Amino acid sequence: MGYDYRPFSTDFYRLMGIHRSVDADISASSVLSHYGRVIPITLLTVLMMLLIVLGVALLVIPRIYLAIAYYDGSTTHDG
Repeated sequence: MGYDYRPFSTDFYRLMGIHRSVDADISASSVLSHYGRVIPITLLTVLMMLLIVLGVALLVIPRIYLAIAYYDGSTTHDG
């Protein structure tokens, strides 16, 4: 499972699109002007991935526990 670097480029294009939508000037140097935001975007991307993993774990782990508890409860026979 490799990391996909496309979110960085799409974020920069979105920022350029926002500049264009308000009729701001866009030049060739404006492509590179957003690289000062690489660290915040990277940190937010890592935070997003961690929250997604945590959310999936919080959904899956209780289901595994309940499945095992249900299986153990259905196989015990009193009597």
